[in-house]
Amino acid sequence: MKQILIGCEILKKELIRIIEQDHLTMDMIWLDEDLHNHPEKLKIELQKTIDGLVGYEEAILSFGLCGNALLGITATTCDLIYPIVEDCIFAMLSGSCNLKALRKDSIFTGESWLTTRNPFAKEYQRTVDKYGEDTAKMIFDMMYEHYNNAVYMQTEKEIDPQLRKQAEEMAEKLNLTLRYEPASTELYRRLLHVKEDKDIRRLKKGDTIKFDDFN
Repeated sequence: MKQILIGCEILKKELIRIIEQDHLTMDMIWLDEDLHNHPEKLKIELQKTIDGLVGYEEAILSFGLCGNALLGITATTCDLIYPIVEDCIFAMLSGSCNLKALRKDSIFTGESWLTTRNPFAKEYQRTVDKYGEDTAKMIFDMMYEHYNNAVYMQTEKEIDPQLRKQAEEMAEKLNLTLRYEPASTELYRRLLHVKEDKDIRRLKKGDTIKFDDFN
């Protein structure tokens, strides 16, 4: 069966690690992580990508509901396999007893987020270049004043020292407490193996994802 993974760059390292560890064979397309902040744009790009597929029997989507970006997506070219989760944070930290509290006052990061482009560092530097260090610090203090923690979702056994440094610098600039939370990619492993169950759904070719699918 010919498969393709349509994944978000924000999970690229974690998903590739599973594919390599489990010796899976599939093609891959990665959608820009910036789309994650714009659900309507993500929906448009995702549908366009699905519409353009040729010769595949299954397309595996790494996206959860993600701000309703998946609602209305139609399996125009092949079956779609996708997880029944709110987003990647819920998928990787669902076993944490602190998740509900953390989501109220935390920003989240992890290996792929920091490895791909580290958008926080870029945005902070753009602000410094435009307004200067003092004003940039004030702007970011205002933007993140309601947050207390920067949570690193640790899916790897050992964090690369450079990534740890980036996470520490990010937390320091935002005046947040850096926390390392053990995270699991088991849901994504089942997804990539197409283990259909209550958390992994198959959408048959021609059908459309509806809100009720997530209930």
